[in-house]
Amino acid sequence: MFFVRRFSYLLSSLLLLVVLGLLAWRLHWQLAGYVVILGLIGVFVIYWVAVRRGARTPADPRKKLRKSRSGDRPTVLHFYSDFSLSCLLNRPWVIPVERQYRGRCEFIYVDVGHADAQAMMDELKAEMGDWLLFDRSGRLVGHRRRLTAADIERVLDGAF
Repeated sequence: MFFVRRFSYLLSSLLLLVVLGLLAWRLHWQLAGYVVILGLIGVFVIYWVAVRRGARTPADPRKKLRKSRSGDRPTVLHFYSDFSLSCLLNRPWVIPVERQYRGRCEFIYVDVGHADAQAMMDELKAEMGDWLLFDRSGRLVGHRRRLTAADIERVLDGAF
């Protein structure tokens, strides 16, 4: 099931491509129908390239997490995949929260495809798409499926 969740964006895109191709074949579409299909595929590709996080995973995420947990700022850790549809669709809602708290919190993103990701997820009892919140002392205080500004405010205020 992890494979399906991790590559959901690619799998749903392929499924859409097959459905549209069968529809075009069944309705005997000419060139215009295939242009529409290619246009929809282009929209998916553009959205994927524009929204995906890219290579923001630190070279050694375990070391980065240890260092940030021993600092004086709260830490927000997120396990994501560039190919997960849910991760891609949640990204536009997280960007403003991240910008708002960037100087006051440390944000660490770990792609589940990274070599250390699975061991970190097992150790922290996390899954792909989870947001983990650590307070100033480095203690894990929150485990969320969706990050909100209220969660970060509570961590900053020490209300967890």
